[in-house]
Amino acid sequence: MRMRRERTGKSKATAPKVYEDKIMTAYRSGSIDEETKILLYLRLLFDTEHLSREYIPDAPIKSGTTIVEEIYNYIGKRNARKDIVEEANRYLESAVPPLDRVYTSPGGFFTLHYTTKGTNAVPGSGSPNIEVPAYVKAAGEYFDRSKYVTCDLRGFKKPVLDYGKESYHVYIYDLKGKYGITFPISFYNTGKYKPRVASGFISIDNNYSSAKGFKKSWEDCLKVTAAHEFFHAVQNAYNADADSWWKEASATWNEDEVYDSVNDYFQYLGNVFSAPDKPLENSSYGGVVFAKYLSENYGGYSIIKSIWECQAERFRNSINAIDYAIRQSYSGENIGTLYGGYAACNFNPAQYYREGKLWQQSVSIRDTHTAYPVAQRDGKLDHLASNYQLFKPFSQGSKSLKITVEGSKDVNWGIKVQKRRKIDGLCDEAKVRLDSSRQRAEILCDSFGDYYSEVCLIPANLEKNLDGAVYKYSAVVE
Repeated sequence: MRMRRERTGKSKATAPKVYEDKIMTAYRSGSIDEETKILLYLRLLFDTEHLSREYIPDAPIKSGTTIVEEIYNYIGKRNARKDIVEEANRYLESAVPPLDRVYTSPGGFFTLHYTTKGTNAVPGSGSPNIEVPAYVKAAGEYFDRSKYVTCDLRGFKKPVLDYGKESYHVYIYDLKGKYGITFPISFYNTGKYKPRVASGFISIDNNYSSAKGFKKSWEDCLKVTAAHEFFHAVQNAYNADADSWWKEASATWNEDEVYDSVNDYFQYLGNVFSAPDKPLENSSYGGVVFAKYLSENYGGYSIIKSIWECQAERFRNSINAIDYAIRQSYSGENIGTLYGGYAACNFNPAQYYREGKLWQQSVSIRDTHTAYPVAQRDGKLDHLASNYQLFKPFSQGSKSLKITVEGSKDVNWGIKVQKRRKIDGLCDEAKVRLDSSRQRAEILCDSFGDYYSEVCLIPANLEKNLDGAVYKYSAVVE
């Protein structure tokens, strides 16, 4: 007997509006070609006044580093258009304006360039009795701490310095709505089969004012930018050609490791929680959730370091590096089992992540069922992606919910069930094994509507590169 009307459809995540790479979105959809993408990126970073309105960001850009990487990759192509290459080089060569003052950080590793004149002046420039403005001193302190925690304390590689250089250079000027950018200077091959590394420099904004769209204080913005961009410089000491999504995910992770109380990364959580059905590589800054899952469940910062060491030795593809690092350290584990656990934890972040109770976003539910039986439904998932099918009781009292799920053959599926307890809102997790011959399983959830307030079926495609995998499910209440 069918009771009540069933509600279906995705629930809307309540994520704040943040920076979205509208240019890359247009490129992936086929709306623009590669040449147009590069030209738009050049405008976005260096000439926003002449950028088409439809591509103007709604919020500050967290980091321009991987956008610069896109530009350099295009310049290096044999078939790159000569006029675009020439324009790109003009922009890159004039990216940093003239800055007439220099300050060495207390630790001595960073040389900071700034000015007290014009539109690029730092705060406090009008004080005649101050030799070095507080803003510049703070930047030196924050970069020193980022190096101390990341390299001196935790043992990550130091950034590559060009021959004869003894410090890493940081330039402070008006970035017009970007937190920071790490520019490569020279690329080096470290071995016949090993990836390239790169030296470089960092640019940061000169005030992080609210007029540019920054929501937090200049101190907080400066802290996370120092830790984020410094980690990009560290990444270039391992593998300058690693995947952009992992560069941004792990750099965002590092800023919260160095400056845990700022929590600027909260604004990017919606990028991943609102689209769990997109492959892991689509996560960018939101991929910090995945990096946190790794570090909180697989040995802390050491697993992030191991992944970057794998990237330095043999892998440009970051998924392969993560897979190899996990296999080397954890018997029976791989990127697939890792992703399956990650997808299950994302149903109730407050329970499974150290700072999860502070997160405001919840994962997007594909379908919510409140009427039974649920006739067979289909779902389709690309690699390293997941869905959330939620079942709620239609009345009070204890019942049994039986879910039948079936996955297409020759696909490595991860099927998990999260049962939320009424008493405390925490979940009991159940891993489901599909019958090896039919890729099918029946899941029985007792105390549905009594002990458990809701049950979530979480199918995940655990393959590294197989897309379009189909699963089916149905449900009855007994």
